[in-house]
Amino acid sequence: MIAVAAFIFERPWEAPINFDSVLSVAWLGLFGSGFAFLIFFRLITNWGATRTSTVAYLMPVVGIILGALVLREEITASRLFGTVLVIGGVALVNIKREAIASFLGGLRGRRRNLVSGQN
Repeated sequence: MIAVAAFIFERPWEAPINFDSVLSVAWLGLFGSGFAFLIFFRLITNWGATRTSTVAYLMPVVGIILGALVLREEITASRLFGTVLVIGGVALVNIKREAIASFLGGLRGRRRNLVSGQN
């Protein structure tokens, strides 16, 4: 549908076609969209929808990192704190419940040993 609208309103036949523009469209189509969707569907299959959706929360973090590296943008304390919160939230969602239960059980055991004077 977009192609039809582009032919009606944009007159693409008037634009020059060169190697760089064809390579750009192919690169974005194959890697930016096609390959990304294959990875996305593989993640849904392996991780499930809930865990896979947390990948979207990492996009602003990648944007902050790329902004600092490419555009030399400043990383402020609030951006750093937000990044830590986002990564912590994604990690918390992806930790298995059994690992959390065993960690908390180990803490309870240490607390009992400290109260009773045992090490």
